Amino acid sequence: MVSGSCNDSDSQIGRINGAFVRLQETTHHSPAMIYLIDGYNLLFALGLSGKRAEPKAFERARRQLLDWIHAAHGGDVDAVTVVFDGVNAPEGSAAFHDDRGLHVRFTTGQLADDLIEDLIRADRQPEHLTVVSSDHRIQRTARRRGCVVWDSTEYVDWVMDQGHEFPAPPRPPVKPDAVSDAEKEIWIKEFGAIDDDPEVKNFNRPFKHFQDDAK
Repeated sequence: MVSGSCNDSDSQIGRINGAFVRLQETTHHSPAMIYLIDGYNLLFALGLSGKRAEPKAFERARRQLLDWIHAAHGGDVDAVTVVFDGVNAPEGSAAFHDDRGLHVRFTTGQLADDLIEDLIRADRQPEHLTVVSSDHRIQRTARRRGCVVWDSTEYVDWVMDQGHEFPAPPRPPVKPDAVSDAEKEIWIKEFGAIDDDPEVKNFNRPFKHFQDDAK
């Protein structure tokens, strides 16, 4: 989450490149560091998904990532903002939403890298901002502003040093159970005699020579 304020009359909301960004007031709650995380960069570094995954697979991987970040930061998770490219956002999702205290952004009209750089430049206390990304351009911008810069793998090492497990890849959707013997009997009773139906026999007559050749 980016600290500071873009407007003295409204310290909760700032405008950056035409998008509203909610900013955290740290007067009463001031964690040692604010974290700005390149979402998909970290997600891929953890191996939770490939870049060409189906939308539902991306959604499962994002959920696993956010749960893992929650576990890592605990009560200070409101000091964390995760930015994702909007192209793979869940259908109907808001550009900004609060995930149990964790701040999540989906970009609109720009790449996640561009928004992250905008947020870095807008931060009024960059020395208290930790930027998590393996993207060299983002890292250069963060270093110029005096931020703490962590490669995604360094962040993973830090989380695991706190005693948290490496996240397991999300499970694929559960396949339906095999058809039971009782269900097979029902299907046989319903459709077993279908080949003897006169209309079916008439329909199948043009294809009979294929069946004969296969014998």
